[in-house]
Amino acid sequence: MSRLSNMRARDVLHAYRRMTLTRKMATFLLCFIVFVLLLRAYDPSGGLPIPSSEHLHPHKKPSRPLKITKDERLWKERSEIVKEAFHHAYTDYEKFAFGKDELKPLSNGSQNNLNGWGLTIVDSLDTMLLMGLDKEFERGMEFVKGLKFNGDTSRIPFFETIIRYLGGFLSAYYLALQSHVPLHRDTYAPILLKKANELGEVLITAFNTKSGLPVTGLRVQDGSVVLLNPHGETYLAEMASCQMEFKYLAHLTKEAVYFNKSDKVMDLMQEQQGQTPARAMVKENGTMVEKIMNDQNTGLWTIRWYVEDGKMYGNTISAGAMGDSAYEYLLKQYLLSGRTEKRLLNMYLDAMDGIINNMMYLSTRRNLLYVTDLGQWASPSGNMDHLSCYLPGVLALGAKLLNPDYPWPDSNPPSRIRPRAPIPSKDLKAKLDLHMRAAIGLAHTCWVSYEEMETGIGPEIMHFNAPAREDGGLTRDQYESVKWGPKVAEWEKKGRSGPLVGTEGWPASGGRHDWDARDQRYLLRPEAVEAMYLLWKTTGDNIWRERGWKMFEAINTHTRNSVGYTSISYVNALEPHKVNDMPSFYLAETLKYAYLNTLEKDLLPLDRNVFNTEAHPFPAFAWTPQQIKDWGIH
Repeated sequence: MSRLSNMRARDVLHAYRRMTLTRKMATFLLCFIVFVLLLRAYDPSGGLPIPSSEHLHPHKKPSRPLKITKDERLWKERSEIVKEAFHHAYTDYEKFAFGKDELKPLSNGSQNNLNGWGLTIVDSLDTMLLMGLDKEFERGMEFVKGLKFNGDTSRIPFFETIIRYLGGFLSAYYLALQSHVPLHRDTYAPILLKKANELGEVLITAFNTKSGLPVTGLRVQDGSVVLLNPHGETYLAEMASCQMEFKYLAHLTKEAVYFNKSDKVMDLMQEQQGQTPARAMVKENGTMVEKIMNDQNTGLWTIRWYVEDGKMYGNTISAGAMGDSAYEYLLKQYLLSGRTEKRLLNMYLDAMDGIINNMMYLSTRRNLLYVTDLGQWASPSGNMDHLSCYLPGVLALGAKLLNPDYPWPDSNPPSRIRPRAPIPSKDLKAKLDLHMRAAIGLAHTCWVSYEEMETGIGPEIMHFNAPAREDGGLTRDQYESVKWGPKVAEWEKKGRSGPLVGTEGWPASGGRHDWDARDQRYLLRPEAVEAMYLLWKTTGDNIWRERGWKMFEAINTHTRNSVGYTSISYVNALEPHKVNDMPSFYLAETLKYAYLNTLEKDLLPLDRNVFNTEAHPFPAFAWTPQQIKDWGIH
């Protein structure tokens, strides 16, 4: 059969060669046309309907409603599961990477990616104490005893070193003081405070710039601290996420320098708050035109600042990456120091007004509430970072603890200091009610980001598409119809009657989604689990606790490795790709919040403890009248 076919093909070829050039061209054109028609008629699906692009990579179908349990025995079992997860991760770190910064779980290796001071040890000490892992804590402390910070170093990143190392030392000191083990209280606690102070003395030099803003990095050379790029730029989150650590250290050591230098950042932020680009209609030559103005008092800040002159610049505004913890620390500083720093409350309330009015939007199909960054022409990107899931927790925390009627415990030192509200009590309560509604709406979106992925784990970035552009409309106006601020204003104008869109009554997806996983990585981040934990604690609604547990279950299923845990790519795939790293914050934050979420006993009441942005708890305290006077606290 094949031989006959070859003979026929040879005859056809000889006939083609004898043709004139014109006939060859005509034959070639005819064959090409036939080929195109056959290609268009070919059905690769075998006659089955070809799915639209919207369904090529569908979101995971919603599962059955969560079953809420209050069974204490079940939650006890769950707490042991989380503890075992920590033990699995940390034991493998000890085996393959002890003394190095982080474990590389796929290669049984290690990496020094943040100073080489045993990052995972320092970042995990307080989690060990909370879980009662005394032996692990003691082995870690024997390493910490030998740490020195005055030797020559490469670049020391200011922000990460503050929140992970300094925060880790301070929270471990606080918890070790309360330990039932004398060795922890009497021997290790003083060592931890000593290490915190030694590191603080190095890091505080970052503020020795012309403006008083800290540099983003420094290094130790020949026993002296060298500032890196003091004439460059910094970011909002980097310069404004060190005050909790330095103020608690100032409280412990009575050293004014830690307070004064870190609080200088608050001076600069207060002076420039709200002077960000915003759209406004102005009259020019008798005609109303749209312009970008910087005098609209948005309550916000851009993310870029010049270190030399202490001025912010640029157009980008973010409550997520590069901006997130600056907003978080406004509230948490105020709570940490016993509600004595009145201006922080003012700044926080104005900032939340700005975020609600300018940065929150609704998805086009289900009215999912989300927060996004603003860029050129103050236009939204439509992206919501996993990092942004910290925001519902902050809003809920403030909504509960800033209420003028909150019953502060008599045994808590700050209870003697009444909140100094910048607005009348009635108006403050209304504002905080809105904050709680926003918290619930945003936390629901964070839950949806997990629930609708195949792995049950949320992506690094969600993207919400804009409504279709109207004829003649500008691209920058596409999101205006789904901006949440005007809808809140309309709801308030109607006396707050009826439901507030975006905060309740969300329709089911129906198999159709109104967001895409723009970045499908999961980097073992804590923010979504943190939000579920804080919403449970502030609202008392157990649905958030169950959701937090479901998130942990999915994380434990898909990121657990034979050695440690790994970040993953492709959270919307049935078999995600594992990545060779295990960030220290997985043990410091994600597993800590997952563990606290399972406990019936409240180990760290939110009105007595304040978590830094690395989930390191500090106890609330109050400045003395003399400190308020001498240090100019206001």
